[in-house]
Amino acid sequence: MTELNGRGRFTAARRVGRALRRRLWVVVAAALVGAVFAAAGTLFSAAPNYTATVDLCLVPSVSQGAGSGSAPSSDDLTATALLVLRSHDTLAQIAEESGLPYSAETVGEALDAYALEGTAALRIETTLFSSSDALALADAAARVLPVRFAELFSGVTVQVVDSAQVLAGAAGPRPEHAAALGAGVCGLVAAVGVAVSVALDDRVRDADLLARRYGKPSLAAVPKLKRREGCSNLSPQAAEAYKLLRANVMRRLPEQGLARVIGVTSAVCDEGKTTTAVNLAYAFAELGKRTLLVDADMRVPGVAPMLKIARAPGLSSVLTGRVAPPYAVQSTRLMSRFLAVTAGDVPSNPTELLGSPRMARLLDVYAEHFDYIVVDLPPVTMVSDALVLAPELDGVAVVARRGFTRRGKLEETMEKLSFADANVLGFVTTRVRVDHGYYYESAR
Repeated sequence: MTELNGRGRFTAARRVGRALRRRLWVVVAAALVGAVFAAAGTLFSAAPNYTATVDLCLVPSVSQGAGSGSAPSSDDLTATALLVLRSHDTLAQIAEESGLPYSAETVGEALDAYALEGTAALRIETTLFSSSDALALADAAARVLPVRFAELFSGVTVQVVDSAQVLAGAAGPRPEHAAALGAGVCGLVAAVGVAVSVALDDRVRDADLLARRYGKPSLAAVPKLKRREGCSNLSPQAAEAYKLLRANVMRRLPEQGLARVIGVTSAVCDEGKTTTAVNLAYAFAELGKRTLLVDADMRVPGVAPMLKIARAPGLSSVLTGRVAPPYAVQSTRLMSRFLAVTAGDVPSNPTELLGSPRMARLLDVYAEHFDYIVVDLPPVTMVSDALVLAPELDGVAVVARRGFTRRGKLEETMEKLSFADANVLGFVTTRVRVDHGYYYESAR
């Protein structure tokens, strides 16, 4: 069990990796869309910011330097100036001096200041949506700070090095940065979404994994059939797949006297069980075996329309006593050794008919005249019809459609067949991807 779990995790990781490679375009497209929308949002929703700067120099007086033991360092001066500049009273005076309708708090958010390294100089930056407002605020700061500093400290003069000026171009959010961030976020979300969708996807993908999980072999992997493909005009890959199915069934059920009776079922509808049953019967007939195909899916008959033969009389007609068993047998017009019994008219009690002693006797009657009998059973999880008949058969093949069948439904199918004491021969995986290969390419 530990080995199986390890293999399962490894297979799941491989599926995620393959899915990411196949859907790389989704990740790339999401990244591109995220980049475009992020850049556009920055350009159209974010107003441009303008920054104005002014440089101030803190100069100690000569008298202070001569009268004291040591003159203050440039770091001390700029640190003190920064504290004064960021005080509430100073910010309020700058707002008033600028003549702009801003509060001290707004000025504090718009204003930034830092010391120029290695000097006793201070640079003030003001950033606002208007270039004229930014310039006015910087000018006001250059006028207020020298006065405030002189009020609090003597012996140090604050001088304007250069008048305030607006930096060229608008500052603020840059669209290229937003585009890079948007691309990264959207690409990552798309990649995680693909990985999660694959990890949570419980559809059947690997026939070998089914064999390991349920302890039943993979009887065949059948490629997707084209619309016009039938028993007599299958592609080389499909024909070989059904021959492999025939060989594996014969190996699991060797001929012993009377006919071997094989059921074909699935978990739900539209998995290809009827197509599999028809082609398996045809493959037996190709081998020279007298073969009978019985449509026991009386609720949703599929054999008659697929073989283009009459729907009635059929199985329901025999089980209700309206016709004798030989009169329900029809030629398929494909091969003299390949005959069929269709489902007949839809009865009101198909479960009871399939589980009746008359059905068991009917199979015995047909077994005296045929080598193989292939029974198309209803889906296991939809109705109980297949479960009442499966124990009477020599073996049952379970069809699972790749990328469609849910593992939960398949689990339920296997549990019900096991509880019914049916002999499950193995799995037939349909609609698999098959490469042509060198042999087929060279034969064309």
